Amino acid sequence: MSLVVKFPGVTNVAYDIRTGVITRIKFFPDKLAKEEAIAHFGQDYIVTRYAFDPCVGDEDSEPLYESPDGPLLSVEYRARGIAISVGYKDLVTKISYVDGPIGSTKARCK
Repeated sequence: MSLVVKFPGVTNVAYDIRTGVITRIKFFPDKLAKEEAIAHFGQDYIVTRYAFDPCVGDEDSEPLYESPDGPLLSVEYRARGIAISVGYKDLVTKISYVDGPIGSTKARCK
């Protein structure tokens, strides 16, 4: 099922120009509530909180790590490679199609 038809928004696709392999797909819905996304994708999710990893990265990247009190909330369907970023008023800010966890299990310098 296409998200673009069900939910309007912008989709970004990144790929490796040498291999032609898609490396990342991100969808930014115009207005989508967390509960609507869960109704669409199903109940087999986990909720993970993330924080920015102060030990790694540069101005072009923002590595994340799992943190029980982290400011970033993600609804994840890890077996299917779907991570839903949830922001203010429980609105979905981004749906990412990924090939693994979106962050590490702990900060690199801890």
